[in-house]
Amino acid sequence: MRIVGRSPIALLLVSLAAAAPLLAACGSRSPAASTTSTSAASTTSVSVSTGSTATTTLSPVASPSAITACNADALSVEAAVQTYRALDGSWPTSPSQLVGESRILRAWPNNPSYYSISLGADGAVEVTPAAGTAGHALGAQNYDTYEVPGAGNICATI
Repeated sequence: MRIVGRSPIALLLVSLAAAAPLLAACGSRSPAASTTSTSAASTTSVSVSTGSTATTTLSPVASPSAITACNADALSVEAAVQTYRALDGSWPTSPSQLVGESRILRAWPNNPSYYSISLGADGAVEVTPAAGTAGHALGAQNYDTYEVPGAGNICATI
């Protein structure tokens, strides 16, 4: 079965690949460790103190896992929109048509620190980068059609 042109297994593999560096870092550091991880899309700093108080600082810049989550959430909503269209014969105009008990989605995807997802005209899935992200000034953009030159879709700007 394919979901909007991508197989669920491929999506899972992409998600796992993005999460692997984060999972590896979780269990491999001693309490006194200080680490900085940098990629083209993000910078995350973590500092831990062994004194009487522990300090942890995370930068507000999107991590690869936030970008992967944005893509997965948008694809989930796209699949729900297509399913609704196939069952009802019309495009959903509100998330409430897709979410709830005995509906297509159990809950609406939500990650207000990085993005929000909404429905546009004719079932278009729109992603709005959150305040403080690089793409915030772009506002809501169609997930399928908005391309960031050299970076991919709108999720690459969070």
